[in-house]
Amino acid sequence: MKPFTSMKTLPLLLGSLAAFNTQAGTLDPELEVAIADKHPGDKIKVIVHCVDPLDPTRFAPENLVVSLRNKADACNRSLGNSVTEKTDLWVANAVAVTVPVSKLNGLKNKAGVDRITLNRTVKLTPPPQLSSIPGDPLV
Repeated sequence: MKPFTSMKTLPLLLGSLAAFNTQAGTLDPELEVAIADKHPGDKIKVIVHCVDPLDPTRFAPENLVVSLRNKADACNRSLGNSVTEKTDLWVANAVAVTVPVSKLNGLKNKAGVDRITLNRTVKLTPPPQLSSIPGDPLV
């Protein structure tokens, strides 16, 4: 009698089990607050952060940018046609999108999505002013 699973079907079986073990992404608490009073059809700008960011130490410097762009492109493709207004944020392994509030839950459940955050302007503090010190070679 032949065993039920052959060596050819074992990888397929393991892949299927891994697919059932994937977890959905999450909505950032700040985003949840921002959408609390919005209607389902209202559009909102968000950033979709993808799973598995690259470890830059594993790539030669001359290959890093291409690798980051390829990873972001795969993330963008994983979103499919569910989002039409997209901007790659390849350095952060993310995609900036504008979507109706009603699509957020479906978006967070897509394969490859880690979390979704509000797309907001980040303000950096101004750099400190250097004071002149007589004889300081750096000033």
